[in-house]
Amino acid sequence: MTHQPERLFTLARDGELRRADESLELFDADHEWRAAALLTIAWIGAGVKPDQARDLIEKARAVSDVPPLPALREWAVRGPEGIPPGLTDMSGGPGLETILAILARAGGAGTQTGAEPLMIDGVYPPGVFTGTVLARFIAEHDGPPLVSFARLNPAANTTYLRQYIAIHAANRYRYYRNRSLLALLNSILAVPDHEWVRQLVEELIVSALTVTTVDFQDGLPLTVWALRARAGDGAAAASLEAYRTELFARSEQLSSERGKSDSWAHYQRRALALCEAYMTALDRPAEALKLLQRARTLPRGFGGFQAASSLTLAESMRLTVPADTAGIDNCITSALESAHRIQDYPFCFQMTCFVRTMQRHWPALKTLNVDDVVARFVADPQHQEFCPVFVVGELYEFRPDDKNTLPIPEDVRNATTLAAVANICECSEDGLASFNPLVPRGPALSPGTEVRYKDPEFTPLLAARLAMEVLASPMDAERRATLIQKLVPLAASNTTALDTVLSRLLLAAPPVGAIAAPLLGLKLSSWEDGTTPSELILA
Repeated sequence: MTHQPERLFTLARDGELRRADESLELFDADHEWRAAALLTIAWIGAGVKPDQARDLIEKARAVSDVPPLPALREWAVRGPEGIPPGLTDMSGGPGLETILAILARAGGAGTQTGAEPLMIDGVYPPGVFTGTVLARFIAEHDGPPLVSFARLNPAANTTYLRQYIAIHAANRYRYYRNRSLLALLNSILAVPDHEWVRQLVEELIVSALTVTTVDFQDGLPLTVWALRARAGDGAAAASLEAYRTELFARSEQLSSERGKSDSWAHYQRRALALCEAYMTALDRPAEALKLLQRARTLPRGFGGFQAASSLTLAESMRLTVPADTAGIDNCITSALESAHRIQDYPFCFQMTCFVRTMQRHWPALKTLNVDDVVARFVADPQHQEFCPVFVVGELYEFRPDDKNTLPIPEDVRNATTLAAVANICECSEDGLASFNPLVPRGPALSPGTEVRYKDPEFTPLLAARLAMEVLASPMDAERRATLIQKLVPLAASNTTALDTVLSRLLLAAPPVGAIAAPLLGLKLSSWEDGTTPSELILA
């Protein structure tokens, strides 16, 4: 149920309003979206259970009543067929070119990397910046033209509004995502079309209640293709070659122009997954090097995704060109640059710490005693040795200082005491002090001082790094597979990292017969434009 918020509305349609209300408690929802869900459940079920619907409407008012919730309540109190008074359908509207430009800007990456749902001076109508929050969101500006265009031809044009919703729903920054969706809700509720409004309201609520990340999961099926090709499966070999050819063709069309970059770093990750498969499973280093070079030259996408992908690039280079120490160092620098450019400062801080930790303590150039390291990591993944570090005096030197970049608060930039660092990391000073017994408490810390802190989101990234170290180390296949297998549970909380670790596990010790039966149903995702690869199902 926790992964199926749409079930709330199925229960409401069945008259199970109380069960829907109880099920809503399973979701970690913002107050505004919890209230919106209650109102929509009441709206849908009012015709069957009017008394229960009225109870939910009052409950929603107590949970939150900020705009546009009063407008949604007007729909709910009128039941399944009613329309609030005073609404008039929009006339006129922008042309398709304007809508496509909105979608390209919302989904692409320009000079600034990062999902940017804020209106920034010089780019969008000015907002009022106070502290770390802009008063307005892009969706407030984009919602009316998108809705008016949809209403010109609802059957044909609503798809563009849905694409826009999907772009914001994919934003991994929950605060930005949910505030943007709330701004869209306001525009949608103003349309006097009961069925059209209700469907879109349900979609917005499902998006707000869903834990959404833009995960990469193509590495494992591509690895399976390679293993089947190695075992003599001609169809798998042909499909793999066709996919590689299409990847090169499509990636040549990418550019740094807004909306045309490798937004989620998926093209880079596809090239890297193929690179590792061609190098290890197929023993075709020339093709592997071409794929690696393509991965290195792709235009950058959103900062948070690009930073993590650049770390994976460094790992792939560890396997294919370990002597290229300068190139591997450049990958880490590229990861740091992307981390610094993330607009959302808490995520910028987090990813910067992750990259600094990899750079200082787990560089891809460093040969590790993998047996000992993996044993310690599996025994206690939250030990200081395996936790991220904050480097006092971090300069964020790659972050542009211009009107299109949100500033990092001074208390983050100038965090020089354990108390200040604890405040940023949302932990107690006492706990942070006990975790860093050699770091003095009280006085300002010298620039370069490392402060360890616990963050479980670092664990999957380190699991992927260690999986590559095992894969690249000289040892027998059984020992290699055993070590990587131990890392799988530590990567499980991050779908992209899990895909990477599982791919490297198969490359380390291919199953007998080239492919294990449980993997026969693996599928490849579609390309970013929605078209599918030449073959989707591996079986």
